Amino acid sequence: MLLSEQGTVVVGDVQLAYDRSGEGDPVVFICGTGMPRIAWLQHRPIFEQAGYQTIVFDSRGVGDSDAPPPPYTVEEMTADTAGLIEQLDLASCHVIGLSQGGMIAEELTRARPDLVRTAVLMGSAGRESAYARLLSEAELEVAQTSPLRHVDTTQTLTMSLSSRELQDDATVELWAELIGTSDWSGPGRIGQVQANMGWGERDHWEESWAAISRPVLVMSFEHDILLPPAAGREAAKHMPHGEFVEIEGVGHGGAMMKADEVCRVAMEFFARH
Repeated sequence: MLLSEQGTVVVGDVQLAYDRSGEGDPVVFICGTGMPRIAWLQHRPIFEQAGYQTIVFDSRGVGDSDAPPPPYTVEEMTADTAGLIEQLDLASCHVIGLSQGGMIAEELTRARPDLVRTAVLMGSAGRESAYARLLSEAELEVAQTSPLRHVDTTQTLTMSLSSRELQDDATVELWAELIGTSDWSGPGRIGQVQANMGWGERDHWEESWAAISRPVLVMSFEHDILLPPAAGREAAKHMPHGEFVEIEGVGHGGAMMKADEVCRVAMEFFARH
């Protein structure tokens, strides 16, 4: 088994960049909107020390992966993920998706259960909030004109942090510094935002959840204004093997704010299945 590897795979019309390290059962991490694969840096060592192999990749439109012309769809990005899993011979694997990555993980688990052992959906499952719909429309407006660095930063902070965290200057300054190092624009940004909007407009939510045959852990964050815990709880209830957990005290960015806790909860779920 490879201990460390960086490379690319070509799936359909896109080349996807990935990193792979560790030994043991594979865990594929799927990024949220605009999120580069390096953002899983906190989580990977925790899983690897526990005996898992970790795989992270840049979705189409972000980082070192290709950014074909928009629009994109979650189904299209799911096919990208399935192709990567197949080419790296990872099936059946655990998948963890955050935000948009959770949408992809959910669709992958429903459409390609042969590739998935278990799935953890962080801050993603359920009907999106009215605020989330408005936010996507605002993001698309910005993406179609020109990136506004300070607008992007404050918008991401408001979306990701709880009101208590936003009152902590050290937390705000740290997140602003991290966000400010990237300048995400162009077709990839437009495409990923359009994928979110299309997912939020879909019908037959209950039927889709009921068709998921693999064990799924829906992980919600107490102060998430995009996918509140009530939405995640509803989604898990309709999944035949769905479980629900709420991480207290954090907003949509809870996977980063409480990395140790979310990793522990995810691995306990893996162990049960």
